[in-house]
Amino acid sequence: MGGFEVIATMSKIFQTGINDEDLLSVSGVQKDELIKKWVEVFAKISYKDFLDLRYNQYIWERLRTENETIESPESLAIYAKQKVTEVFVMQKTKKGHTLCLSTSNNLPVFLYKEVIIFPKNMAWTMIFTHEDNNMEVRSPFFIKNPEYKKLNKKNIEKET
Repeated sequence: MGGFEVIATMSKIFQTGINDEDLLSVSGVQKDELIKKWVEVFAKISYKDFLDLRYNQYIWERLRTENETIESPESLAIYAKQKVTEVFVMQKTKKGHTLCLSTSNNLPVFLYKEVIIFPKNMAWTMIFTHEDNNMEVRSPFFIKNPEYKKLNKKNIEKET
């Protein structure tokens, strides 16, 4: 399947919106390229530093401050309005990063998990954290690409 394989265990981390058959594991060059692109757009650290983050270090503490960031509870409402049927789901594990393609018609929702979701064109990213709904952290975070309007318009056109 060109870098994809069905993954059956990942859905255990999902709260809603996903079934096992909706998840395809992304690996190899495609995985590396997608993660590298995500880091370039949304993180204020290098790709190497991103890969070197320890399991207990959190990417949401190292996000680009120039990107428009919407905090909880508004972030969930904006996320729910996004028009995409395929998103990538990334989670850091003790063995590295797991990246899956979700082909569900529903946007997946996680609570109290370190999970990053984004469409292929990187119009936006949704970052769920282990501290969701914490009044001090104000996560999850919805973060717009600086080219959000143009990229999101393409997502909407693709879905209609």
